[in-house]
Amino acid sequence: MIAMWSGGIFMRKWMLMACALAAVPAQAHCDKPTVELLKFLLPYAPANFDGIKGAPSWPGGYQYKLTPDAEQFCPNVFILEDTAAHDKYPEFWEVKFGGSRAGAGDDVAVSLIKTFSPVLKAAGYQDKPYINPGDDPNTYNMEWDGPSDTWVTIDTYVDDDAPGKVGYEIRVAHNVK
Repeated sequence: MIAMWSGGIFMRKWMLMACALAAVPAQAHCDKPTVELLKFLLPYAPANFDGIKGAPSWPGGYQYKLTPDAEQFCPNVFILEDTAAHDKYPEFWEVKFGGSRAGAGDDVAVSLIKTFSPVLKAAGYQDKPYINPGDDPNTYNMEWDGPSDTWVTIDTYVDDDAPGKVGYEIRVAHNVK
């Protein structure tokens, strides 16, 4: 009886995890250059992405679908989230997307900075005067502060699924005040 009961708990936990994972939108590859994805998102950030925010991905969830028109720009690439205030951080809305590039972490970080800085500076963003190396030499964190409580970060990481490549996640966000 105990074995059956513990198996039932395991099965319920497994089913809950499977349902949760199914609700998270999958990130896919987009043929547009990464800088074009950034340019697409920047104008929507100050208004919590209201112009492209669709319905919640699941009832009571914190992730949102994009509107059909916005989704056509690059299907299944963006993850739109509302992150609740916690600790010393305010509530913020963000859109995340990512990819990977061949090379070492510092080379990829420098390449991303060279690609994004001109676009962000033209939009009123200022880069922080540092690249914060992580614990691994392929891991870097970069940040730009923008107008109207907006910000952009790029985090690089070792992509275990793609040897010789460094993965990155780009976040375009707006702090709710």
